[in-house]
Amino acid sequence: MTYSRKACLAALRGESVPVALGVALHRLCVVRGIRHHEGFGEELRNVQPVFTHTLNARAIMSDIVPTMNTTEEMPYCIWYPEVASIQTYREIASRYPSMLYQEARACAVAGYTDLYKELDVLPDVHITEEARECGNMAIYDIIMTEPVRYDIMDDYRCKIDAEDPERANLNGDTCVC
Repeated sequence: MTYSRKACLAALRGESVPVALGVALHRLCVVRGIRHHEGFGEELRNVQPVFTHTLNARAIMSDIVPTMNTTEEMPYCIWYPEVASIQTYREIASRYPSMLYQEARACAVAGYTDLYKELDVLPDVHITEEARECGNMAIYDIIMTEPVRYDIMDDYRCKIDAEDPERANLNGDTCVC
């Protein structure tokens, strides 16, 4: 298993899956290829969790609601590189209540203010910063009028802690679109 620049570029372009998936850079290129190219990498579903949840994210962004049986299959980011329709996000929220914060973040990116209100989530600083950076000031204002905001989403570990969130201030530490 050796690194191949050609294999990486083909994966990034969504053309072919590298043979040497033991190479970490190859896996990262495949993940990027899946996110940006609908239909790419489907043969990797259930091969490794990173591929399965990335394929599920791509499906959601393509307005397909996938069947996800475990939290390991549920993606963290369902708004990049594109957002789904409001109907898709409503269906995801209905079928997968544990994904409410991902839904709220997607609303901040897409400007789905009414759906954001329906989700009834705690005011999270990452969602706030995402709304501000994407120009969706209605959601930004909703969160900023709250007396307390929380650090629920962790963009570096791709984890959500809504059970015991810490109070937080906006600090520009969000990986925004």
